Amino acid sequence: MRKVFIIGAIACLSACATVTVKPASITTSFVAEDSSLTKSAKAYKTQVENAGWVQKTSAFSFLQSKLFDTGDDAAKPAETYAEKVSAKGRSPEKMISMVVSDIRSARIGLYNLNMEARSALSGEDALTRKDVVAYEDALVIARQARQSFSGAVDVIMETSPLIAADVTTALKAFSAEIDVSRQLADDITKSWKGSNTDMS
Repeated sequence: MRKVFIIGAIACLSACATVTVKPASITTSFVAEDSSLTKSAKAYKTQVENAGWVQKTSAFSFLQSKLFDTGDDAAKPAETYAEKVSAKGRSPEKMISMVVSDIRSARIGLYNLNMEARSALSGEDALTRKDVVAYEDALVIARQARQSFSGAVDVIMETSPLIAADVTTALKAFSAEIDVSRQLADDITKSWKGSNTDMS
């Protein structure tokens, strides 16, 4: 009788072990690595933020600054791009050079991302919702960067009305690349909706 009890107990333990392992394996199967497009979009967003072309925002810090007057400098609004450009008594020429360089860097980064988007659209792998969200986030931050650059140009105009042609040319080129991104974003969304990759 004792042997029968032991055998039964071992069988129960084996059954329990099987039940606990299956959910873990099922959960793991749904975890997928970011696609090349998603990685590129996230990298561009990080590039723009780290370069200071847009202001980094923290939801918690914003809420804290609104609810509590701590007097802490960390709670104060971050320096805008226009303030950054016009700081330290830079001459209009140096400000122009800085803005042009930043605009070109932002445009090249976005151009490379758009190339990645074209590659993803023509590839065999189906696009996912994560691709859509990441690319749209990159497009939003590119537009924010353009707004920052335009604000800096306005500041320079107040100092020196004669803006070098390469500033406006660089800004127009960046705007044109953003228009390309907007069209690609529509194409990516349509491609995703036409696939069966909702679980991503």
